Amino acid sequence: MKKVLSILGHLWMFPNTLLISLLVIPLSMLRQISYYGRSENGIIFEIKPKGWAGKLLTRFDKVGISLGHFIGIREDFLGVRVLVFHEDRHVQQQMLFGIFHLPAYVLCHGILWVYAKVTNKTDFSAYRSNPFEVDARRYAGRRALNK
Repeated sequence: MKKVLSILGHLWMFPNTLLISLLVIPLSMLRQISYYGRSENGIIFEIKPKGWAGKLLTRFDKVGISLGHFIGIREDFLGVRVLVFHEDRHVQQQMLFGIFHLPAYVLCHGILWVYAKVTNKTDFSAYRSNPFEVDARRYAGRRALNK
């Protein structure tokens, strides 16, 4: 049953992967990213820090991103195993939510951002409080401790 659910999850998120392929293929051809390996659920690419994709991640103070089956990690952070677990959890979330993952993620972030503004909470982070991020951090922490 677990295998069947996994296959259905991969099919459910396939439109996301197909759409992101339109970005991954040109970035790969421009040598901005390169294939690194596989995770449990995704394909890992190293993102060159000096390319525009790496600069964009740096600008937003991020070191990894997962879109569809693709996990991108800045090459200077590839050795951080817990980061791969974190991003792989986002792939699992996309397998569950499919095409609705990105809208749900952005909606959660937006609601939390408005909450912080309305309540004047200056020490509150909509990103860190986003339920998708909280879940990914917990999962990554548990995986890192168990391996």
